[in-house]
Amino acid sequence: RTSSMGNKMADRKIKILCTLVVTLVLTAAASLPVRAADDLASRIQALAAPDYSEMIEAVKALAATGDPRADDVLSAMIDRKLYTLNADGRVVIAVEKDGKYEVTDAVTGKSAGMVDEADLASLRSNNRLRGVIRTALGGLTLANKDPKIRITAAETIFKAFGRALRAAVA
Repeated sequence: RTSSMGNKMADRKIKILCTLVVTLVLTAAASLPVRAADDLASRIQALAAPDYSEMIEAVKALAATGDPRADDVLSAMIDRKLYTLNADGRVVIAVEKDGKYEVTDAVTGKSAGMVDEADLASLRSNNRLRGVIRTALGGLTLANKDPKIRITAAETIFKAFGRALRAAVA
């Protein structure tokens, strides 16, 4: 009898433990998309860092996500269309149209309306940062399903490394 009660008690503890583990796993899994979105948002916002070294690290971190939005944001940065809104410091993609700028939220990709040039602060860039961005863009497209795009990406990376090697040897 005691042995039978002990087995029932052990079974009950195992069921409770299993239920707890499943609950924790499901809760963690449900929060992953939110964490990924928060992580992407923080990495995009980090592109507005005041220091070039920090910006370079932000570019690398953003590219490491592999998120398709990273390609759009980094392409806008290389095309000098990445800004911050003076009102809230949010990183946006801005395109000039009829004397105003059409603004798109860099994180969500949603339109943020039209603003005047005075409402924007462009993100700074230098040759070193642009080289890192080009390499990151090349890496982002290496996983593309289209073989032509993958070849172009590989060529971009080889060109960037070639320049760096020539500079190191010279």
